[in-house]
Amino acid sequence: MEKIITKEKIFIVQEELKDYKKMILFGKGPSFQIKEKTLELFFCGNDTMNFVDCDVLCINDFESTEKINKERLNDVKFILLPNNPHIKKAPNKSMTYNDIIEVFDLHFKGSYIVYNLKTSKENDDFITLNTMISVSNTALEFTSKYLKNIKDVETYGIGMMKNYSEIFYEKNNTSPNEVKDGSWINLVKSDIINNCNANKLNLKMN
Repeated sequence: MEKIITKEKIFIVQEELKDYKKMILFGKGPSFQIKEKTLELFFCGNDTMNFVDCDVLCINDFESTEKINKERLNDVKFILLPNNPHIKKAPNKSMTYNDIIEVFDLHFKGSYIVYNLKTSKENDDFITLNTMISVSNTALEFTSKYLKNIKDVETYGIGMMKNYSEIFYEKNNTSPNEVKDGSWINLVKSDIINNCNANKLNLKMN
C-alpha cells in the first residue's frame, strides 16, 4: 500500500473502505464511550484512538502526537493529517506532515492521507478540506466527500456538552485551557448537522 496518499491516489482509500456503510466518529467530550468494534468504520479524533479500535485517525495539531499511545497505531489503517500541522492551535509554516510521520513511523504501518488545511499554502498534490473547526469536522468532511458508501454517521463525545470526558483528564492530564466553551461546541455541532443534511447522511449524535 502507498505510504503517502496524494490526490491521485485517493482511490486506494476508497477501495479499502468501500464495504463500510456506517461510520462512528469519536471525540473527547463527556458523552465519549468505549465501543466494541463490529461492522462500522471507527474514525477517531486525536487520542480517542487510545480507547477504541480505530480504523482512521484524524490529527491536526502536532502536540496531539504526545498523547497518542503509539503501540495502538499498529492496527490503524489510515491517518488523516494536514500538509502543515498546527502547533498550539496556530499555523506553523516550518512544520510539515513529515514531522508527524517521524513521530509515528516506528509503529504505524498504514497510509497517511495528507490534506491541505486552509490556514496553509495549498499543495496541488494533496486533497483540500475546508473545515477549520475541529478534527471531528475534518473527519466528517473527508467522509462526506470521499467515502460515498457511508450512509449513516453516529458520534460520541462531539458537539453535545462542554469539557472533556473524565477518561482524558485521568490519562492525559488535560490542562484547563484546553477545555472548550459553549459557543465552540455549538459551532462543531451545527457544522456536523449541516454537513450531514447537505450530503443526505443519517446522523445520530450521542
